[in-house]
Amino acid sequence: MKHVTNCLYKLKFKENGKRLFGEKGQIFEVWLEEELLVTSWSPEFVACRILKSRRIEGYVKFWWPGEATHALGMSIDCGASHCVIENRSIGPIFGKYVPYPNGAKNDGNDDAETL
Repeated sequence: MKHVTNCLYKLKFKENGKRLFGEKGQIFEVWLEEELLVTSWSPEFVACRILKSRRIEGYVKFWWPGEATHALGMSIDCGASHCVIENRSIGPIFGKYVPYPNGAKNDGNDDAETL
């Protein structure tokens, strides 16, 4: 893939109607143009890691459909290095993303260090 730098990418949030826990725990999708990047309960930072893995650099702004302004903006590098920590004893807070070793499955929300 072509190395792209210093661009602004507009990513769109969508609620997909699915829930993790009954009526709570919405699942969201993040779209880049016509491509679905990620489906997750906290997709912002995972989307940044996907873009970074494609060697895309620059900034992202996340938009809700129909809104006049963006909901969240950050550099791709910053977003790729963070995650949301939320469990029974902590959160929701931003934390440092720490991937699992040896390619083990990680949804981007576990094994994190608080900031």
